[in-house]
Amino acid sequence: MQLSTLRQHMAAISCSLSVAITATAFVWYAPLLLYIVSPESEVPMTTTETSWLVSSMELGCLFFVIPAGMISDRVGRKYPILFVGPTCGLGFIVLAYVRSLPALFVLRQIQGLCLALAYVVGPIYIAEISEPSLRGSTSCHIQTMWFVGCFYDYCIGPYISYSTYALVCLAIPLLFTTTFIFMPESPYYLIMKGRTEEAKQALSWLRGGKEVNEEFKEIEATIEREVYEQGSWKDLFHTKKDRKAFFVVQVCSITKYMGGMPAFANYVSQTFGESTIKFLDHNQLTIITGVLLTVATFSSSLLSINVGRRPILIYSCFCCFIFPLLIDNPSRVLHC
Repeated sequence: MQLSTLRQHMAAISCSLSVAITATAFVWYAPLLLYIVSPESEVPMTTTETSWLVSSMELGCLFFVIPAGMISDRVGRKYPILFVGPTCGLGFIVLAYVRSLPALFVLRQIQGLCLALAYVVGPIYIAEISEPSLRGSTSCHIQTMWFVGCFYDYCIGPYISYSTYALVCLAIPLLFTTTFIFMPESPYYLIMKGRTEEAKQALSWLRGGKEVNEEFKEIEATIEREVYEQGSWKDLFHTKKDRKAFFVVQVCSITKYMGGMPAFANYVSQTFGESTIKFLDHNQLTIITGVLLTVATFSSSLLSINVGRRPILIYSCFCCFIFPLLIDNPSRVLHC
C-alpha cells in the first residue's frame, strides 16, 4: 500500500471514529432496556419513558443537521468533528453518575448535536481529503464504524454495572480525540479561506509527500467555479435531471431509515428477550447480530465496487421487506 493511500485511510478511519462514538451513545440503552424497566434498575423508568429517551437523540439531531453544515463552512471541518469526542466523553461521565431523568433527556439532545456533526461534517471531511479513486472506499468507513460502535455496546453493556458501562464507553472518545487531533484540516476548506500554504502542507501530507501542485490548482479551480456558480434551494428542482437526482436521494434516504434499522438497533436486546431459544440467551443473540451487521457493512463496500450500487440496494430493500416479518419470533428464523 502506498503511503498516500495509507494516510488517507488513516485520516478517514480516525474521522469515522466520531461516528462510532455517536453509535455507542445512540444504542447505549439497547443492552439495558430490560434492566431499566425492572424493579432493580438504578434509573427506574416506564416503557413509555424509555421509548422517549431512546428516540430523543434523533430529535436533537434533527434540529442541528442544517446548522452543522453552516458551522463547518465557518470554522472548518476538523474542529466540529473533534468537538464530538470530548463532548460525548463528558456525556458518558454524566451517565455514570446522574440519575435524574430530565437531565438524561437534556444529555440526549446534546448527543443529538454530536450525531449531526459526525454524520454531516464527517462525510464532507472524508470526501475532501480523499483522491477520487479512493473516495468510495474511504467513505465506507463511516457506516462500518457506526456498527462497530453498536457492537461495542452490545458486547459490554449486559455484563457490567450501569456506571461501569458508562465509564468503559469513554475508551472510544479517548481513542478518537488522541488520533484525530493530529489529522490535517481539509485542504478544500483551507483554500476556501485563502490559507494556501496550510492547504499545500495538508494536501502534501495526505498524498505522502508527492508533488501536489497540479491537484492543488484543480481544487482551486473547483472552488472558484463553486463560488461563481453558487446555487440555491431552487436549483434542486430547476431541470428534470435535478429533480430526478433529488428524488433518488430522498428515496434512498427514506428507505434507509424506514427500513427499521435505527429502531431495531435500539430494541434488539428487548426483541430477543422474548426468544424461546434455549441454547442462546438474548444478550448472546444481540452480540451475534452486532457481528453480522459489522461484517455485512464492511463486505458491502467491497461488493459495491464489483457488483454495483443499484443491484445491492434493490436486494437490500427486498430483504428489508421480508425479514421484519420474522423478527417477532427469532427462533423461527433459526429453525428455518
